[in-house]
Amino acid sequence: MTNAIWSLCAAEARRTMTIGLIAELVTAGLIVPGDVDEQGHHAWPHSPGDAIERITREWLTEWRDEIPTPGAIVWFANTEAGDEIAREVLAREVGML
Repeated sequence: MTNAIWSLCAAEARRTMTIGLIAELVTAGLIVPGDVDEQGHHAWPHSPGDAIERITREWLTEWRDEIPTPGAIVWFANTEAGDEIAREVLAREVGML
C-alpha cells in the first residue's frame, strides 16, 4: 500500500490492518514480539495469542487513533523462517532492479 493510499485510510482501518498483519506474522512463526535493551531482543513470555492481545490492548489504551512510535509497544525479531523469506524477497527484488 502506498503512502498516499495509506493516508486516506481512517485511523481505525490502519490500526486494524496493522494489527492483522502483526497477528499473521506472529502466528505464522515469522516474527517474535518482545522488548529490546542493551543486551538485545528479549521475547515476551506470552503465547502468540496473548502477545497479540497485549499489543492490541496497549495500542487501544495508550495510542488510540495514533500510530505508535517504533518500540513504544513492542519490538519484533525475525525468526529463522522470517529471515529466510526476507532473503528470498530481497534476492527477487534485487533481480528486478
